[in-house]
Amino acid sequence: MKIMRNTILILCILALSGCTNQSKKQSDESEETAFVLDSTIRIGDAIEKALPSMKLSEVVDSIVYVPLETKVYLTNGLLQYVKPYWCAFPGRLFDAKGKYVKQIGKLGGGPGEDTSPWGYMVTYDEKRGLFYTQGNKIIQYDRNGKFTGVEKTIQYTSGGMISGGSLTGLAGMVTADSLYMLVNYPDSVYWMNTNLDIVYSERIPLDSSLHQPANVYAQGIQYEFSDYDGHTLFYNFFTDCMYTVTDNGLKVRWKFDMKDLGPDKRAFLNDYITYITGMVKISRQAKGDEKTKKLLAENSEYAKLVDNKKRILSAYESERYVVMQWMNIIAYEGIRGYSPRLLAFLDKTNGNTFAISEHLTDDIDGGKPFELRLGVHNGAMVSWIWPYELKEYIAQQKEKGEWVSEKLVAFADGLKEDDNPVLIMAYLKKK
Repeated sequence: MKIMRNTILILCILALSGCTNQSKKQSDESEETAFVLDSTIRIGDAIEKALPSMKLSEVVDSIVYVPLETKVYLTNGLLQYVKPYWCAFPGRLFDAKGKYVKQIGKLGGGPGEDTSPWGYMVTYDEKRGLFYTQGNKIIQYDRNGKFTGVEKTIQYTSGGMISGGSLTGLAGMVTADSLYMLVNYPDSVYWMNTNLDIVYSERIPLDSSLHQPANVYAQGIQYEFSDYDGHTLFYNFFTDCMYTVTDNGLKVRWKFDMKDLGPDKRAFLNDYITYITGMVKISRQAKGDEKTKKLLAENSEYAKLVDNKKRILSAYESERYVVMQWMNIIAYEGIRGYSPRLLAFLDKTNGNTFAISEHLTDDIDGGKPFELRLGVHNGAMVSWIWPYELKEYIAQQKEKGEWVSEKLVAFADGLKEDDNPVLIMAYLKKK
């Protein structure tokens, strides 16, 4: 009996040892096959296999609607996120709940006033409580919107940034860690302090074939900035990269592989004059006839350069996704018709990249197909809609017998048709 007990004990020990070894083997295999996220996003492959549409709930958890207070009437949808505010061009600030806060900046000819006939953009340094407007000047204001006495004139002449503060084309001003970064289109970058003194500069490493023609100041590409995890992000079309903005320069965060689907980038820089002269030629030859204008645009030299190519317009990041907005290029959209802005996603949890060739269907509230109009901020894809458009849409859906959530119907019922736009915050899934 004692021998039998010892035998059983030995067998149990061997069995446990086998389980431990098997567990260790599985653990080792797991470590060997651990997922490593590639910093190159192969969006070209995803576009070639794009899904026609997708349900919004596949990437979004919830939708929040934020009506912008109609204390001041907005006449357009020119909105930008100036963390933590929403800014209606040129300088009307609303908080996260849509309440009107204050006006930043003023047009005029005096100190602390901008002379630009086109208005100005706004940047906010939340750490210091300082606002900056950028038009024909860079002007500094305190957190209450009072001019601090610090300003620098921007003169749009050749030569880049010089001691007098001239820029050939300011493409954006954003916060770095403790400094501010200015991008002078297309490839000069400057870091400034709160006195607006330049302390550091570098060049964006464009391909050697790319250059800005002399005496051409038009910007063929609008540069996009966003924020994630306490840092400013900068997507650059010409380098196919997203950078993290730091006090010590631009650090590559993501690279985008478009395969051979993208256009020759010279069409938006070296040869952008072809677009400008083409527009003038079309307008003169068409003599106001819209059909002729459209035909001339379709057969233009610029259309031959860019038509049907794919282009990333912007890129943003959330906890789980890198969200990319892309399009099929149509030369002279204003004449020939709008090309839809489409979406692609990198899921950082598994490295899967997928694209959509038509639209995101709102299966959460039954709203209009989702359009990314204001980027990705605080984990939400942001769009906007006029109240009258929302009311008309709901009425049409009801007439067709289509479902719209009670939540959205009740929200729309509480709006007036001439109210300010409503922000649509589609909160992305997290890890």
